[in-house]
Amino acid sequence: MNKIKRSIAVLAAAVMTAAFAGTRAFAADDEFLYSNEDSRYKYIVEKVAADDYDAVVAVSQYSKKGFSGVLSIPSTIDELTVGGIYDSGFSGSEITNLTIPESVTKIGSLAFSNCLTLVDASIPSGITSMGTTVFSQTPYETALIKNSESTGFAVINDYILYLYTGSASEITVPEGISVIAGSAFANNGVNSKNKIKSVKMPASTEYICSNAFDNCTGLQKVVMGKNIKNIEPNVFSKTFRGIIYGYEGTAAADYAKANGLKFVEFIDNGNIIGDANTDDYVNVMDAALIANYLANGKRALLPQHSDFNKDNQINVMDAASIAKFLATGKR
Repeated sequence: MNKIKRSIAVLAAAVMTAAFAGTRAFAADDEFLYSNEDSRYKYIVEKVAADDYDAVVAVSQYSKKGFSGVLSIPSTIDELTVGGIYDSGFSGSEITNLTIPESVTKIGSLAFSNCLTLVDASIPSGITSMGTTVFSQTPYETALIKNSESTGFAVINDYILYLYTGSASEITVPEGISVIAGSAFANNGVNSKNKIKSVKMPASTEYICSNAFDNCTGLQKVVMGKNIKNIEPNVFSKTFRGIIYGYEGTAAADYAKANGLKFVEFIDNGNIIGDANTDDYVNVMDAALIANYLANGKRALLPQHSDFNKDNQINVMDAASIAKFLATGKR
């Protein structure tokens, strides 16, 4: 342990030895280091640069039952900062109450799943990444869902959108939500009988986690604000053919381009480039309206943001550009 810099950032987790072995293929048991301070804890150190490390700490005890009762995860292990919870870390443990330290910013998928006695959890204020269904099959999750009946949003600490539980097809996420957890909208939400068509995020949203929109087969539109800081891989299913709406020069635009997804930008007054009929979508109806108005001498009635190809003119090329974009994702 002395060879590892004390300034290392550590991502922590609690797991049973047997349960953990099958959760992450790249984290074999012999890759973990065991804590000198507390033999229940083990962790893996992942090198991210020549002179820097990031570490994932996986907590383990030798009993297959794992942890039980009240558990407070430490903020340091072997003088290293605990920065996260590993995937499936506490899965199946018999804990009843949980406290995660403020040093933790990341909680892995299924970290506390199948903890059948977990009724309460204290979550830190600085989470930037939460995996899929972290509290699946726990009384704590059941209470979160029940408490969301009037709003449709199961929220943790007023800022993490854990699950969508409503049934709307067009959704506006409440202001104040900064983290969209993994699988938050997956499969159109927990209780929805309707396919989600659109999701509009507030300006407060900063982090969107993996699988947040997995298997939302009817999703056509996702609106992201200017303050998005990070969008994790695989937020959408591979079959996603919808459009991301956002601002140029933001993480939303970068993510769309990096993943070959359709992106339409807002301009500063909040209008959408190409939305000629101002219905907040860019679709074939806009191309048709532009063509119709031009053919009938009504160019002056078209809003300036109809200029989809941004050549400072509204003409048939804009209608053609919209049609091409919808078909290929390219301008």
